[in-house]
Amino acid sequence: MKLVISSANPQNPAESLGRVPTIAPGDKTRSFTPNDWLTKVASLFGAQAGILWDATIGFRVVATLSQDDSPPAVKMRQEDHERMLADVLQNGKPILLQTRYTDSDRADLLLVGMFDVGTVGLVELIIENHTFDQGGLSSLERRFRDALQLITVSHPGPLGGTQSVAGQQSPNGTPFDAQELSTFLKLVHSSIDLSLATANFANESRRMLGYDRVTVLVQRGGKQQIFAISGQASVNRRSNTTKRLEKFAASVLKTGQAFWFPNTDDLPTAIRKSLDDYVQVSQTRSLAILPIRKTSDATDDPSATPLLQPLIGGIVFEVFEKTWNRSNEEPKAQFLASHAEHAIGNALQHQQIFLYPLWKLLGRTKALTQPKYLNKTLIGLGLVVAVVLAICFWPVNFYVTADGMLVPSTYKPVFSNLKAEVQQVLVHHGDPVKKGQALVQMASPEHEFRVEELQSQLKTARQRLTIVEDQRYSPTRDKSATDIEENIVSLRTQIESLEAQLAILNKITDLLTVYSPIDGQVITWDLKYQLKNRVVGEGVRLMEVADIGGQWMIEINLPIRRQGHLARAIQNGDLSNLKVSFLLAADTSKRYSGRVVEISDVVSISSDNRQVIKIRATIDDSDITIDQVRSAVSAKIYCGKSSLGYLWFSDIGEFFQKHVFFPLF
Repeated sequence: MKLVISSANPQNPAESLGRVPTIAPGDKTRSFTPNDWLTKVASLFGAQAGILWDATIGFRVVATLSQDDSPPAVKMRQEDHERMLADVLQNGKPILLQTRYTDSDRADLLLVGMFDVGTVGLVELIIENHTFDQGGLSSLERRFRDALQLITVSHPGPLGGTQSVAGQQSPNGTPFDAQELSTFLKLVHSSIDLSLATANFANESRRMLGYDRVTVLVQRGGKQQIFAISGQASVNRRSNTTKRLEKFAASVLKTGQAFWFPNTDDLPTAIRKSLDDYVQVSQTRSLAILPIRKTSDATDDPSATPLLQPLIGGIVFEVFEKTWNRSNEEPKAQFLASHAEHAIGNALQHQQIFLYPLWKLLGRTKALTQPKYLNKTLIGLGLVVAVVLAICFWPVNFYVTADGMLVPSTYKPVFSNLKAEVQQVLVHHGDPVKKGQALVQMASPEHEFRVEELQSQLKTARQRLTIVEDQRYSPTRDKSATDIEENIVSLRTQIESLEAQLAILNKITDLLTVYSPIDGQVITWDLKYQLKNRVVGEGVRLMEVADIGGQWMIEINLPIRRQGHLARAIQNGDLSNLKVSFLLAADTSKRYSGRVVEISDVVSISSDNRQVIKIRATIDDSDITIDQVRSAVSAKIYCGKSSLGYLWFSDIGEFFQKHVFFPLF
């Protein structure tokens, strides 16, 4: 059933309702009727028809809007329509209904809401053939609710009510009008990006109110942080004023209450001190801090007690040159702050989407597909694909790198033969020596004492043997010939034993002199300082002798973690393919080459306590100049071909294999 409702006096509704004062600075000379006002509100939503109701006593139509001269039609039963109006009047919450589907995703929409400006009224808008989607309906309902607030703060009520406080002159002499509020609402709610939403609110609310500065704080990680300051493209967090304002606002917002200055009676000491510190550097005359909270979820139960929502930030309004009238400014500031709750709350909720930074980045790439940038996008995409293919499939030489040193191919360490004191060092660093040449003379007091003791015992035994042998032919002997012979045999055995022991000690005495094992040159530095008068144990390295005039080699310490690459490059134990290139640390201007000839089968410990594999390589270049033994080199060993990506990222892959994938799987 179609219900047709028309105006009580459509030809001249102003006769019974009077005139509405001007609502725009440029229109001060013309007055607005309820029909004019309804037309302006409907234009904000693209509504084709609308009805303005006076609901003071019953329901009375005071203005209508339609595309032709016919009255607007609401496509629902009359009793349902009246029940809906009564529900809106009782609950005070706007209603959005889909009255007729015109297509799978389009429908006629009906918006009904209540306002109270001294006289209670209802606004009813009809939007035909509207695109249907749930997100769009939610946004439309929110805009409609904001428009109802606009009625109560912009101008006197269209039903003849008293003028609201917010309709008084703002500090710049300009009242809120519909166009200003419409622009404000569109900008404040136009973005769900947190930085843009806070910046829009700070700048637009400062313009609307005519204040000197508006600052927006957002709670992040339990702390209040300044996100936007009106008139500033970015926040200078190192500024002394910014630091003090942030500290002061945080202390106020902890209370959860609005703060107005200069009305600051009975302030806690901490807030008072923070206020004094900030006023001292900012010279502000009037200041207000309003907390903003998370918007509560909608509920269908009108009797439910609203819960106090958690803080999400705060708004700071400031005037520098005069003291304001709080009773005039508070309604306007609170009205604008209520929109900050929605705008900032939506932005914060949007940021909680899983992987939001990634989706945001992907969303920005949409502009790259526009015709203006499509050619550049395709060229860039082609370059990226080419680079990826090159990284994955471009063959390059793969090397493993390691540190090493230059050593003569023929060199021998010289060790002590026994524990003794170095008595004399017979050579110096750099001296040429021959094989068998004495290098160090050592001494052992214990050994010398033992030699002298054996020599004394041997001398005594020989003297006794001579005496006993003379007794065999003496006529006055007191022993029998048999006893004398037994003594002689015993003494001769003792002498033989002492001589054998002395011969061993003489050989040990020879070991006290250390000889060169090869022809070459002494390469150990400062021998006398290191060795003379020093007691060394058996097998201690004393010095090194090397044939520096012969062939040289590279001794490479390959880290054990790189041994796998080397093992894969060796084919059937053949080392001929393992080429080496190296640089001298003393001269990096020239690169030299060589070949691996020997790989140790045993893991060694380097001087920096790393596990390494010892590798020796010959040097192919004959023009290399070697001034010092053990000169440091940086070497790399050729291990075949690999992709460019494997060459660059193999170390990263090994790290993840060892420290991430292996512990997990």
